[in-house]
Amino acid sequence: MPEYSFLSNEKPQFEPKPVLGDPWKVLVVDDEPDIHTITELALSDFEYQNRGIELLHANSAAEAKEILKREEDVGLILLDVVMESRDAGLLLVVWIREELKNKQVRIVLRTGQPGDAPERQVVRDYDINGYKEKSELTANKLYTVTCSSLRSYQDIHSLMAHEAGMKKVIESTGDVFGKRSLGLFVEGVLEQIFSLSSLERSANLVIEDNAIAIQRNDGKYEVVAATGCYRGISDIDVKAEFGTTVEKLLAIDETLVNLPHDKLAIILRCPFADPTVLLLNNMAYKQEENNQYSLLNLFINNVNIAYESLSLEAQTERTQKEIAYRLGEAIENRSNESGNHVKRVAMISELLALGCGLSEAKAQIIKIASPLHDIGKIAVPDAILHKEGKLDPDEWEIMKQHAIIGEEMLSGSDLEIIRTAANLAGGHHERWEGGGYPRNLSGSDIPVEARITAVADVFDALLSKRCYKDAWSLDDALGLIKSERGKQFDPRVVDALLDNLEDILDIYKHYK
Repeated sequence: MPEYSFLSNEKPQFEPKPVLGDPWKVLVVDDEPDIHTITELALSDFEYQNRGIELLHANSAAEAKEILKREEDVGLILLDVVMESRDAGLLLVVWIREELKNKQVRIVLRTGQPGDAPERQVVRDYDINGYKEKSELTANKLYTVTCSSLRSYQDIHSLMAHEAGMKKVIESTGDVFGKRSLGLFVEGVLEQIFSLSSLERSANLVIEDNAIAIQRNDGKYEVVAATGCYRGISDIDVKAEFGTTVEKLLAIDETLVNLPHDKLAIILRCPFADPTVLLLNNMAYKQEENNQYSLLNLFINNVNIAYESLSLEAQTERTQKEIAYRLGEAIENRSNESGNHVKRVAMISELLALGCGLSEAKAQIIKIASPLHDIGKIAVPDAILHKEGKLDPDEWEIMKQHAIIGEEMLSGSDLEIIRTAANLAGGHHERWEGGGYPRNLSGSDIPVEARITAVADVFDALLSKRCYKDAWSLDDALGLIKSERGKQFDPRVVDALLDNLEDILDIYKHYK
């Protein structure tokens, strides 16, 4: 992996946290004060992987429980068997494994009365990781036991962090809805990279290391994910802090780049999205470290495949959304109505969907599909569509056909967005109490997306000037909506509109 010295010309504003140094936590549980003193002396100069040791002390199993409830990252317990009772230590082991659900901490029994706890029986019946008589634990042997136990604890947490990161990555690739999914994906990548490194920490703490993911789009820089000292960084600071580095990295045909000051850069590229640059502090890798480098390289190759897949799905969604908006605007323009009607109805529909308790995913689909609710008007003659004043009975029958025509145009698709649009086209003129068209449906027989967009469409139409009417005042529009609650409109949707009225009016201010 190359290192590019010319990338070192920027002075960092955001200072990284110190490299490691956090001590390993070891809990000594024994009712003999001398044992605590001897343990402290024997381990006073202990160091493993540049980390010292912090001894926690408990004189009974009860005290040990309180400490373990409070300290989640204890790596090793040196545990006496006989304390407040002859089996207090063994009962504590059961509590740790079964009630506290802590399978990671290493437990080494130290007993001065081996007859009370025969080694074979204890090793067989209890989930412990070592059994030592106090008389045989010299300073050297205690050092060895502590070192091997913490190494085992470290390996377990590395596996846990690995699993947590991979789970996040896998989950995020199935979510195609916008930046939230990309942020989740990148967070998982960062977490996974830390777990693959030599920086062994608790899976819950690994994301606190210092890293930032930046996406470049037309000269602008957006933070996709940030951890540690980079949390809360603004877009302006990102450009000043990292702009030059990002541009130079994107000009290099590399995926992994070692930067000065022990930083690692990872560049994710694909044909369907803007590139994303990940910058990680204290994460420099050397290619001669074969196992670690090979694992990281393999992982990043897989990440790029997943990134391309995620970006392709996002691009497909954006394409569907764009087509829906364009078609919706074309219909509204043919009706001599503002294209902003389409945007407002879409955004109001999303708010109402969320207000009715629908999931974010479903609300997003309704938002994307709603511009197609009047697509059937493409078949309505201009003389009827643009007529000023009231339509006569024959003209009205022709106008009503747009609902069924739109539904038929959109039916039969395998895409959820188009299926939703078909329901909207065919159902947005049905009435909650019945008597609507084209099928005289009522109540919950009307698709929920149609009930939602019906309220959004009518409310926006009332507030808008049309060829056949002037715009209504807000009070008059709300008065009609309220009067039709339980008649034309689903009561729950009307309530959602009233509850979110302030946000809806903000949409009007933005899209007049």
